[in-house]
Amino acid sequence: MNRRGNEGPLHFALKSEAIELLKKDGFSEDQIITEKEIKIEGLGEALYIDVYAEDSNRKICYEVGFNDNKKLFILRNAGYEVRELKYEGIKPISSNFLIQGEMSLRDLKKYMKTVYDEEIYSVFKDDDFYNFEEYTEENEPKFGLMSSKRSEAWLNFNINEISHYSELFGELHAGIIAINKDKFGVFITTDDIPALNYVFDISTEDEERLLEEYSKLPPNYLIRIGYATPSHGAITQGMKKVFTDQIQASKINQEIWGDIKDQLEENKDLSSLCNQYPRIDLLWAECNKKNIRFILEEIKPIYKILMRAKPKIDAVKDKIMNLENWQEKVEDKEDLEDLFRKHDWKVGFDTFQKAVKKSKATPEYKK
Repeated sequence: MNRRGNEGPLHFALKSEAIELLKKDGFSEDQIITEKEIKIEGLGEALYIDVYAEDSNRKICYEVGFNDNKKLFILRNAGYEVRELKYEGIKPISSNFLIQGEMSLRDLKKYMKTVYDEEIYSVFKDDDFYNFEEYTEENEPKFGLMSSKRSEAWLNFNINEISHYSELFGELHAGIIAINKDKFGVFITTDDIPALNYVFDISTEDEERLLEEYSKLPPNYLIRIGYATPSHGAITQGMKKVFTDQIQASKINQEIWGDIKDQLEENKDLSSLCNQYPRIDLLWAECNKKNIRFILEEIKPIYKILMRAKPKIDAVKDKIMNLENWQEKVEDKEDLEDLFRKHDWKVGFDTFQKAVKKSKATPEYKK
């Protein structure tokens, strides 16, 4: 079974589990179909079943992940045996916007500024890492406090050296979204391909530290995978976000991290065709406004790793330059393969060669 281009690793894993369960029930591989199209009399459109199996006595539909209750009802009413496999310990993604009419957009933006002042800036203004700026009329463009016709409101944390929030698109950044007046989402995210490339090119050592920190988090922290579509055709006008997969951050391991990277790489290839930019919330947590400060404290180790991580090539370059008499060891191209074999560089030979080239471009090499 091959994974669909836009299918998340968790959804694919549940489908694989459904196939194995059907085999235990006596179905052969030839009797099991994924993405089965079923047409039901009186229903205008076909239904697609995640995993389907049929023999002379049984017609079984497995629906996995987050399921549509109406679809399940229609299938059962039509005589199909319907089984579900759900994401373990994960709730459906919230809509992420305020109830229409609860607050005017003007008042909402004022409220978000108040929340920032009271729950973020006043608590972390002396924090050496976050180094949050005071929200003033003069520096308002840095924060990107925005709202939309759906009464969505979000505010970017400005710990980057920027003059306008639009500079954050394509960069790793964090912020808060109002879900309702008493509930917020805190996120670390990427909005475009350059930020993804940065995250997925961090050194092996930084990646290992990142996964270790993920494992320490409580179960309410999620990693969310999906895509973003520019509003009004321009990235700097804001992005409509769609998340197709999510997982508890504490359950991330090297294999799942690799699957996530593979999925987003596939989505990158499609971005130029469909104007959809792959996106990952590297952390998402929901809380009331009084707990924003605790969320920010808990995510700090992960945010530090992400913001200060070295690219793979730079990390290998530094290792090379820490070797005794390293200039002599990289001088002869014929000796590079031997040098590569003698040490655990945690990269392929091609990356190692690029790191050597970069080390030879430093002033230290020329001394």
